[in-house]
Amino acid sequence: MSEGGAVEPADGLNQTKKQSTGREHRFIRPSRSENLQIPHVIGELSPPIMRRKLREYQSLYFEPRVKRSGLLVILFNTVARKPGFSFKILLSAIESLGADIFIIDDRQATLLMTGVEAWGPSRQRAVSVIGNVIADRKPERVCTLGHSSGGTAALIYGTLLPVQKVLVFNPIADVDTLLNAGAFPHKKKVWGRIVGGVSDAEEHVTNISTCITQSRHPEEIEFHFAQNSPQDVAQAAHVRAFEKVTLRGWEHDAHDLTRYLAQAGVLKDLLVKGLQGANQVLNEE
Repeated sequence: MSEGGAVEPADGLNQTKKQSTGREHRFIRPSRSENLQIPHVIGELSPPIMRRKLREYQSLYFEPRVKRSGLLVILFNTVARKPGFSFKILLSAIESLGADIFIIDDRQATLLMTGVEAWGPSRQRAVSVIGNVIADRKPERVCTLGHSSGGTAALIYGTLLPVQKVLVFNPIADVDTLLNAGAFPHKKKVWGRIVGGVSDAEEHVTNISTCITQSRHPEEIEFHFAQNSPQDVAQAAHVRAFEKVTLRGWEHDAHDLTRYLAQAGVLKDLLVKGLQGANQVLNEE
């Protein structure tokens, strides 16, 4: 793929391209059934590369050059167009896991309920594209990951795709109630975009309980929340009854849970063990 966005033929790798950082990256198109501009990075992923490609294409697929474990992590950015995780910790965890990571940006701030703009304004289209990428890459295990509103998208898309694990931190699980009650007043514009942006041909799927009940995916949901924050406790209570949901409360009183966990020095370990599927941390404490 050229810097201007022209898509090269999917047969084989494109020519190695030098970036301004001096590192070498190669770009290919991961999905061979969609004529889309999805940059695919092989080698070393850096925050500048990540930010620039997400601005341009709303998505970025990365795989390590040598060690690949068969794990694919789909990370959903927040409506603020940030991952909600420290780049350094996130990339370190991905590297230690030998995982591929597929990052998707929420440019329209609708929890991706109106799809990914670069792929077409349709959630069904987004599910199709991501599903085709999964089928093309053939991972052994797929996990969705997100914080806050990114966690909400991870929950929803985790039920719409062939996903084994959902790992989320302070997600907004009771979206429908928030749409009506406005418990997060600063998100009012976001909720308005969701209501006004979903086409008549697609039903709203913002009810997490319905998503979990009506889908056989995922096999497991690991849900971390700030147990001293009434708003976040209420979100955790919304999914407490589901057997596949494992809740973990932390002694924190604000929504920025991942920042707290990073400062406490436990976030990378939670990411690694959670994405691997190991549950020792939750069972030991």
